[in-house]
Amino acid sequence: MTRTGTLGKTCLMASVCFTAALALASCSGSSADQSSTPKYAGKGPYAVGITTLGLGDREVEVWYPVDPDATAGHDTTSYVSFEVLPQAIVDILPPELNIEISVDAYRDLAASADGPFPILTFSHGAGGFRYAYSALLTEVASHGIVVASIDHTEWGLLQQVGLRGEVPDRTAEDVVLATIGALGDADADAGSPLFGGVDTTLVVTSGHSAGGRAAFALPERPEVRAMIGFATGSARGLITDKPVLLLVGAEDRGAARLEESYEELAGPKRFVSVDNAGHNSFTDQCDILWNGNNFLEDLVAAGFPIPENLLSLAIDGCLPENLDPEEFWRITGHFTVAHMRDAFGLDRQPVGLGPGIADAFPGASMIYEFED
Repeated sequence: MTRTGTLGKTCLMASVCFTAALALASCSGSSADQSSTPKYAGKGPYAVGITTLGLGDREVEVWYPVDPDATAGHDTTSYVSFEVLPQAIVDILPPELNIEISVDAYRDLAASADGPFPILTFSHGAGGFRYAYSALLTEVASHGIVVASIDHTEWGLLQQVGLRGEVPDRTAEDVVLATIGALGDADADAGSPLFGGVDTTLVVTSGHSAGGRAAFALPERPEVRAMIGFATGSARGLITDKPVLLLVGAEDRGAARLEESYEELAGPKRFVSVDNAGHNSFTDQCDILWNGNNFLEDLVAAGFPIPENLLSLAIDGCLPENLDPEEFWRITGHFTVAHMRDAFGLDRQPVGLGPGIADAFPGASMIYEFED
């Protein structure tokens, strides 16, 4: 079904064939129409490095482009689910719940000399932590983007389960600006793997759920060229003429509210609602749940104090009958990269943002609306 309005707004619902991700386009590339090509779905042309930056009271995990040849002889990394917990809590939990999650990234390899690359800041949702979206963020980084995933202790995992302690709060604006500053310092540091690899004049801010307060915190900053909200529930009150992408799983109870927020934005703007996906479809943990390991029930049974409302959000979109999270990440990754590249003017013509793009993913249906 297609509806076209006078402002170029198009809404599509489709279930279709997938075209594999293509190589990264450049400004000098072909001017052929690629408006319906899912060019940025899945892995891009770069391998991905990973490094950790400190902000004093928290850390930022950074994924960034690496030349594929540079990975020879190196192993990819991983993290374990207990990594972010206090030792006193780890000691009371069964060791079999300390799940290892593989990350398709290489620790502290040098950034590709093709840089400097633009920045995506990413802010997790309530109960989240900086590693929790590694699969999605690794795919985004492989398309030539430095992705900085911030630990927001103010609404992160330890805060939600009452284990954060007496730590001063910082505003979302302060933490995002500090992250951009730390990336700039690393870019200028010859001893950093990010040396020469970061362009702090090209930034998109993004966030999932509660992370929307950071995603939309800096619309007036000149280096912030666009914003992205993933299942943020709302973007009301956001006044900007910069491009905004709002993306949500249709089963998320906040999906309708987010679409209402989209209607109120001035534009340019995009809205994507993916059927059979939900609030937590963005995370690594969703893939574990979708594959039948309900580790959350076991954590609660072992005495880990997860609030009931957080539990319901954590499984939303992650049941076996839901869309495969890996397919959802491909869709999310494509729209993220395409939105960023369009905002930065990196493609001669917008790639994968036309009305036919909703027809480019297998077994997935979606609503796609846009105004340029």
